[in-house]
Amino acid sequence: AIDKMKAKSSDDRPQVESHAEENSVILFLRQHYHKIATFLWTSILILRYTPGLESLGLQAFTDLSYHDSTRKDGFEYGVGFKDLYFVFWMTFMNISIRWMVENLFFKRLGQYIGIKSPSVLRKFVDNGWHGVFYTFLFSFGIYLWTIMPTWLNLEAAWVGYPHTHHLKLFKLYFLIQWGFWNTGIFHLTVQPRGKDHAAMVLHHFVLMALASTCWFANFARIGHLVIIQQDAADVFLPIAKSLNYANFRRLAEVMFVIFALTWILTRHVIFGRIMWSIYEDTFRLITSGWNPEIGSYFSANVIYSYLAFFVILQGLMLYWSYFIFRVVCSFKSSNDPRSDSEDEAEAQKKEN
Repeated sequence: AIDKMKAKSSDDRPQVESHAEENSVILFLRQHYHKIATFLWTSILILRYTPGLESLGLQAFTDLSYHDSTRKDGFEYGVGFKDLYFVFWMTFMNISIRWMVENLFFKRLGQYIGIKSPSVLRKFVDNGWHGVFYTFLFSFGIYLWTIMPTWLNLEAAWVGYPHTHHLKLFKLYFLIQWGFWNTGIFHLTVQPRGKDHAAMVLHHFVLMALASTCWFANFARIGHLVIIQQDAADVFLPIAKSLNYANFRRLAEVMFVIFALTWILTRHVIFGRIMWSIYEDTFRLITSGWNPEIGSYFSANVIYSYLAFFVILQGLMLYWSYFIFRVVCSFKSSNDPRSDSEDEAEAQKKEN
């Protein structure tokens, strides 16, 4: 039943292109992307710590920038365009780590537990990685939430705006997330396209636009809460799929129901509450107005622009909610997911 859902990763969606339509550059990247990524991030790291090369300024790639040691409240790290260097480095590190985790652990695990179909194994590996990394990101985000002023207090996202400095761990978390989204867009580009490819790309770009503008416009506290509610459901879906591909059908269905309930709570209820806070609380609690000299970018146009992005995201999530509902309803009449023969038929199309 789980296989009937519109998958949220390109490897798990119906593939609609043929080899003849492949771009040679895309084919090259698909085969060698992990080698290129590993070369780039390790080269930067080696050069960063090579004596005599300090003038290259490579520390911006490997270290968090804008540290202000004069601040004694723990919120010591500012925001600036050098942060993009760190995001660049984390993007390639993430690509490399993903390849290693998938091929050195999940691929072997899938073979060990007896997954024979290459197509099913590929999907098991992809979802295994996503389950692990989303669990890490969500746990990291929840921990930070508990030590932030916004803990159980949504209005704290606006009180005292602009929030121009952050905890070291908070900045690290935010930029790691940014690198992870870059990796997702990269994989959507180089992997075979599914029927909902356009929706996935739009979702990624809207989410990245929100996160990046939240970061540079000093709205990172509300951006953090949006990330947490987005990650919550994403923990359970890849785990459910992995259990399904490993032939643990009942556990997979239980996990999918947990995912569906979490999706409704976070992507619609909590997300809607955040939207209302942006619409209502910002005008009531933010007093700085538009003043870029102090890092304040608050105005009615900015708020309404954010709300427009949120409406687009909500529309996409409603689109996927339709397929989630169909899967949950299908549990009554469908005890078995797609057969291996169907998976093998897919494998005849473009493989990873």
